[in-house]
Parts: sequence; structure tokens; C-alpha cells
Amino acid sequence: MNFADTYYKKTIIQKLFGPDELLTVFCAGTNMPLVQCSDDTGNDRVFVLEKEELLKDFCLPYAEKKLAVRGIKYPAKEKMKFFATAVSMSIDEIIYVDASGSHILPLSDVIKKKDLSSLPKEKRPVENPALLLSGVYFMQEATRNVPPQEKKGLAELEEELSANIVKGTFIIPAQLDQEKPQGQQPVKVPLLKTPAGDTFQPVFTDNLEFAKYNKEGQFKALAVPFPALEKILAKEAKGFMLNPGGFHIVITREMLKGLAVRFSQ
Repeated sequence: MNFADTYYKKTIIQKLFGPDELLTVFCAGTNMPLVQCSDDTGNDRVFVLEKEELLKDFCLPYAEKKLAVRGIKYPAKEKMKFFATAVSMSIDEIIYVDASGSHILPLSDVIKKKDLSSLPKEKRPVENPALLLSGVYFMQEATRNVPPQEKKGLAELEEELSANIVKGTFIIPAQLDQEKPQGQQPVKVPLLKTPAGDTFQPVFTDNLEFAKYNKEGQFKALAVPFPALEKILAKEAKGFMLNPGGFHIVITREMLKGLAVRFSQ
């Protein structure tokens, strides 16, 4: 990288963390940053645009693919939420788009992932980067407004997602029943109701997704590996809803059993 390239990269990074809003690109079907895999390198990318005037032209090729995308602005004080989300998915690159074109920034040049390897396993935060990323890719394709036969590689994407679900450890929100005496307080779990009237129990891939739901801090986070999920599923729930504030993937009671059998070793 020559001096001009180095200087320009530093200039972009200064813009990313400057006082102006951060204009990012989200997928409407996932409520998550739009993710694209580079055909050349296989690197996973998210996008930041310099100005809102660039958004219309950026969205055109996705509109042709029938994938709904939109601009999401982060105020200066909330920019780290976007970068933290990119880290949680193990994104490789940020593509910064300005009037002169697209510029590739390795995510590691923008934000450093904390090394938690020295922490005891039980004290490390719950993380599922492969699951989160495969869920985003699956839902981006699944929610394209095209006939099922035109959805590219959906079976393979579903296979990868399913395998990552079985490997995962999840966050279950819970609270103690304060009406019971201390020491005899059963754990209560929240439930969600869909517009169709179906009941699901929320479950999360990581603390960032959990925080979207637990805005008032009323729930504790319980780490639960996949094999134990069925045991803590509420009787009235049809299954779990994974990341209801994000890609909101439904895992029914029947799917839990099927996944366990399908990917058992």
C-alpha cells in the first residue's frame, strides 16, 4: 500500500468515527446490516455510504434482484453499535462508498475484536458468529420477492444454518418470580405472540441481540447449549424465535427434534 492509499484509508476511518451520522445499508428481511460475499476473495462485507444521495443508485441492483434494502443512520454516539454488530458476525471488510467509488477497509483496521481467550470458558460472553452470519445469508435469500425456484442455493444455506444452530449455545432471557419467597423463586421466561396468534419463546445468539430485547434490563441472561433447549421450552410455546429483533428465525418444537437427529454425531 503506497502513501496515498494509506492516507486515504486514514481519512475514511476519521470520517467513520467523526461527528456526522453513519449511513449504513440494512436488509429489510433481516433487520440486520446487508452482507455480501466477495466473488473474488470470499470475504464477507458490510456497507457504509458517505452521503444519502448515493443510496438510490446503490440500491438499484438489489431492487433488480427483488431484495429490499434501506439506509439506516446511526447518530455519532451510537456508531459503535454498527461496528460491534459487524464484529459479532466476524465480518471481514467494510465497503465505504463515496462519489469516487467503493473503497475496501479491513474491519480489523476499523475496530479490534477483544481477545477473551484468557477468560475461563464459563465467564466468556455467548457468541455465535458463524450462526449469526449464516442466518443473515439464509434470510437475505429466503426473503427475496421471487418464486421459490429462483432463490439461489437456499437448500445449501439452510443446511449450513441448521448445522450452526445445533453447534450453538444460546441466551435465554429469564426473571425470578418476585412473589415467591427467596430461595423458592421459580424462573419465569417471557413469551412472544405473532400477529397470527402463535406463541414463541425468544432466544438469542449473543449479548447484542439480547440487549435489543432487554432494553429495560428486567431479564437475566442464561446460557443454554442447543441440546438443553427443548427442556426449557415453555409448554404453551410452539417453539423458539431466534433473534426476534434481528432475522427472527422460527425454530418449532418439531424442528428442534429433527435438527438433533439430523446433525447428531
